[in-house]
Amino acid sequence: MGEALNHRGSVRIACGTADAYGDFVEAREQFLAADDLFGVARTLQNLSVLELKRGHVRNARVHIDEALSVRGRMRGPVIDLLNYSGLVALLEGDVTAAHDAFSELLIGARRSGTESLVAYALLGLGFCAHADGAERLAAIFHGAADARFEERGETLDSDLAQLRASDHRRIRRALDERDFALAYRTGRGLTSSEVVALALEA
Repeated sequence: MGEALNHRGSVRIACGTADAYGDFVEAREQFLAADDLFGVARTLQNLSVLELKRGHVRNARVHIDEALSVRGRMRGPVIDLLNYSGLVALLEGDVTAAHDAFSELLIGARRSGTESLVAYALLGLGFCAHADGAERLAAIFHGAADARFEERGETLDSDLAQLRASDHRRIRRALDERDFALAYRTGRGLTSSEVVALALEA
């Protein structure tokens, strides 16, 4: 039942309907009753995503912190939660915490071979670099992220896509078009090892 409710809530988020919250709350109770901590953590992550879409950053922080706490009681890495932890920190204005989360996500994704998360880590690092006023570095990270999204044929969630597009526009305004294009192209050409080295230096 918990799995069914969790999936239905996710579909409702994708469809833009407002009924997902109740599904996730009930799914969490079902997983707790079954002593399924992994299911509890996934549901809390989904609640965090829903609250971000609603613009309720503080509520998103509560859910993602609880998810991290639950996963901390289990064996195994928590890298799947770090993208949302980084996004919440970024929206809270804590660029340092966001950078740390996205850097940890990048390193963990590379070590575990979870290439699907590498692009999200790079996108997050691009957001952080721009927030720190490092526009050229931001353009490089955006180029590296976009290249990997395209390689995987992955489409961004609409809210994240809008955030990415807005960041691109603001970076273009800060740099001239030629400098942006050069930095962006440089990022697209970086190997995974080069990207990790760049992230560790940033």
